[in-house]
Amino acid sequence: MKIEDLAREYEQLSQYKEYYFEHNPSSTTYESYVLDIKKRAKDLLLEVPLPEDDSNASKAKYHFLCGQILNLCVQYDPVCEEHLTKAVKMNGMLNKAWIELGECVWKRANFDRAIDCYKNSVEIEETPDGLVALSIALRSKLNQPLSVQDREAVHDQSIAWCKKALELNPTFGRAWYSMGTSWLTRYLRSSNSLYLTNSSKAYENAVKNGLRSADLHLNYSVSLRLQLRYAEALKHLNQAIAIEPVFKEATDSKVVFESYLTKLQNSVNSKGQLSAKKMEKFIKSLNDADHLPLTKKGNVTVRNILPIAELKTGSNEKSVVVGKVIAVVDNDLQIPSTMVISDKDGNRIVVCVFKISQKFGVILGDSIAIPNPNVVEAQGIAAVPIRIVKVETPAVLLRNGKPVPRDQMANYDVSVSLPSTS
Repeated sequence: MKIEDLAREYEQLSQYKEYYFEHNPSSTTYESYVLDIKKRAKDLLLEVPLPEDDSNASKAKYHFLCGQILNLCVQYDPVCEEHLTKAVKMNGMLNKAWIELGECVWKRANFDRAIDCYKNSVEIEETPDGLVALSIALRSKLNQPLSVQDREAVHDQSIAWCKKALELNPTFGRAWYSMGTSWLTRYLRSSNSLYLTNSSKAYENAVKNGLRSADLHLNYSVSLRLQLRYAEALKHLNQAIAIEPVFKEATDSKVVFESYLTKLQNSVNSKGQLSAKKMEKFIKSLNDADHLPLTKKGNVTVRNILPIAELKTGSNEKSVVVGKVIAVVDNDLQIPSTMVISDKDGNRIVVCVFKISQKFGVILGDSIAIPNPNVVEAQGIAAVPIRIVKVETPAVLLRNGKPVPRDQMANYDVSVSLPSTS
């Protein structure tokens, strides 16, 4: 087969892989997907023309083409690694071969070697593909014990490589995707909501620029969920499943998320988990001790109590909302801790507390005081928007008049899908 015909066949197989479940709607298992792509790649491998001569350049090209085709296989293929290793040994300047080899060894979780391969590629030529692959691979180091400074350096470098890729190609969807995940992972180790906003904007650009990836939509849904943009989060979970119906992480996430939304709506729509008599008793027990550390500094009032009915959307500065927990929403997502509180007037609002450890919890009757409450309206999941006070960290609130202990605060343990570097 001529090289140009082989290139066309390769692109067709790549497209077939990307749209596999649209081509094969009756396919219901991941195994059938893996085996089908593997068979087609092996068949195409037989069409690779032999080296034109005995030179290293010709042999390197042959091994690169073989490795590139086998790299379409979903799972690691040792023969693929063998071909690509020979290609870069015979011609160390084959930029694309280094990228393919990096992706190949990434599949067997040899992340350090993958990083070295991508660095070699970028040293030869800074291409968008190489820079983005390097950005993604570098983030694997975040799973290792790192100092705060080293962790920040990884985040900064990962984002810098994405930015450089976008300078070369502003419409490169994978660069926007990688940048979004860099911002998201950074947010998950901080309380800076700007990082979270940056992540969803980058994911949005990835989608707008035509990137079709189940991983993208799954991670986008995580970013949106953490912003309490629940309807949009559910939409992107559905899109992830539409692209890859056997993507277990996405299907499991959807089941858990929909269960949470149902429980949330039920808690808002019901009278709570208390009898009217118990509710009245709880509300009457609210007192100054529940909020004084937040409202007074000596004899000076620094914040005023704001009734739930008067809370506006957005940040309510120089104010405190105080209420009793009247319902706790079970949440298999674990984050956020979700509850419904009632103030002394009997008005209710949902409270979502982020950056918690497994030791954090509330029970019915606990008093909760939140300074500068930030109110978000969750749209599209109920007949009317659900008003939620979003608390970025339990460090700012009082529970029963006391600060939350440090061991009940933690960095996130939220799943972010680690994509292929291709």
